[in-house]
Amino acid sequence: MVCSQDFYTDTGLITVDNITYKVVRYNHVIHLENIENTLVDRGIINLKTNKPYDIPGDMFPRYYPRPEKIKIFIDQIIHPKNKEYNSLIDIIMAVDPKSCTVKELYFDFYVDESTVSIPPKKFAELERALIGKNFGFKLDDCYIDANYLRGYFRYEF
Repeated sequence: MVCSQDFYTDTGLITVDNITYKVVRYNHVIHLENIENTLVDRGIINLKTNKPYDIPGDMFPRYYPRPEKIKIFIDQIIHPKNKEYNSLIDIIMAVDPKSCTVKELYFDFYVDESTVSIPPKKFAELERALIGKNFGFKLDDCYIDANYLRGYFRYEF
């Protein structure tokens, strides 16, 4: 049996490549978020009225990128081609409703040997690769004045 390094044993802060991540380890899930994030899961506001939408945050629609567009970036950075795992990483994104580009994001992943052995440097590299890109989100025009919309992608490997 091969034991791999667990980079996320503790809750706290990890700094890598000038990005500081807050790490929160729940029972079976690790939450990894750039501490400079100001949007994702913090309330979606109508910028014209400067008021929150009258929809609870957890009920607000999720928008999904075209998998073939986003998966290429993740495969190149995270997933080693010569290994087969049965794991997943959820990427939750703040998407600009006008340009459909990713403004910020965070990662949630299940605690298993394959995910906890991914160095934080890889997540920083992935974050930089995804920010500012349009992955083919189909957004609702009724939310065009929102400060962001929630994008979601589940990467299974």
